[in-house]
Amino acid sequence: MIYMKKILLVLSFFCLVLTFFMPTNFACAQEDNTSSNYIVTADYAIVFSEANFASGKLATLSHKHDVKILLEDNSPVCEKYGEFVFYKLDLQENDIQNSDFQFGYILSDLIVEKTAEIVAYPNFNASTNQECVVFALRGQEYVETNNVLPQNTKIFLYRGFNKKLNYTAICFVANDSVEYGYLKTDCINPNGINPVLITCVVLIVAILGIIFAWIFMKNKRVKIKK
Repeated sequence: MIYMKKILLVLSFFCLVLTFFMPTNFACAQEDNTSSNYIVTADYAIVFSEANFASGKLATLSHKHDVKILLEDNSPVCEKYGEFVFYKLDLQENDIQNSDFQFGYILSDLIVEKTAEIVAYPNFNASTNQECVVFALRGQEYVETNNVLPQNTKIFLYRGFNKKLNYTAICFVANDSVEYGYLKTDCINPNGINPVLITCVVLIVAILGIIFAWIFMKNKRVKIKK
């Protein structure tokens, strides 16, 4: 019993350490006065017939396209699909012609309220590992732009990360504005598991191994003496 209590104390201590080092996500700030006027911040945004990715695609809106969403009590009308939130919109108000549907749904992560000042920043999930030029996609060709990102610039990989691709779509902040483009994949370090977390796990496994080995050896000595 005494040994079990010691083991539980050690496990509790390291669980506390892991909790301390776990990364935390912060929500974007929202303004008090909500408007129905939004704008597409991604390369494109799909309007779905229902609040899920498996439903029909009613329209594809391009970057900086104006979107008018539905409000209820000055708050966006929305539906959740797992961890994702979809805003509801009237198709006619957004000049989307469809005889089968009156309403559509758009992923909230791809649009922001249209104001003079930026109201939301992307949740960065990668960084640059060197100074690199931002590319723009023109047809099927990637063309260099005047934007150059310094090393360790935080970026958002909104289409995921595939190291086999030559170029990766990114989102970054420049001059208080959210910008979009492409970087050479070799220039990107996606956020992975926290190195501190890995170290803590290794330490836990090592210490538990020592504790169990010590208990086993002590029990074995007791049996030999008997």
